[in-house]
Amino acid sequence: PSPPPPPPAPPPPAPPPPTLPPPSVSPLTQLTPIPAHGVQVLRGDSEDPVQVVCLRPGDEAVTSAPWGRETIATNCCTRETPSEPQRCRRRSAAIQLTSPDNDSCVVGKSEPPPEYIEPLTYGEAVERCAAFGYEICKKSCVNGGCLYNLHPVYTSLPC
Repeated sequence: PSPPPPPPAPPPPAPPPPTLPPPSVSPLTQLTPIPAHGVQVLRGDSEDPVQVVCLRPGDEAVTSAPWGRETIATNCCTRETPSEPQRCRRRSAAIQLTSPDNDSCVVGKSEPPPEYIEPLTYGEAVERCAAFGYEICKKSCVNGGCLYNLHPVYTSLPC
C-alpha cells in the first residue's frame, strides 16, 4: 500500500484589517472656543439682560437653550469703539437694518418648521458675524427684526 497523502496545508493567515485613516478634525474644533469665563445666552425679547443659560467651555456643540423657540439666534453687532457703541445687525452687511427683507437674516427668519432658524454653535455664530464684518453683541437686540425676540440669543457677555 502507498503512504497516506500529506495533510492539506493550513490556509494562509488572514490579511490584517485595513488601517483606517486618522479621524478628521471637526470644523467645530477650528472655530472660536467659548471663553473661560463663559458667555451668557439671553432672552431675545428683553431690553434688560435676562440670562437663559451660561455657556462654558465644553458647551461648544450647544445650539439650543430652554426658553422660547429654543434654537439660539445669532445677534451680530458693529464693533464697539471708544466713541461708538455697538449697533445691532440681524441682517447681512449689505442689507443691515435699512430693509425689512427677512431673507437676509443672519440665521434666517424665525418661522416653521420647528427649527425655525439655522442652528449655529457659539463658535459658528462668532464666525458668521465676523464674515459680515461684525461681532457677537453684548445685548439681546430686542425688536431688531427677523423674529429673534422669540428665541434665546448668543451674547459676548461673560457669565
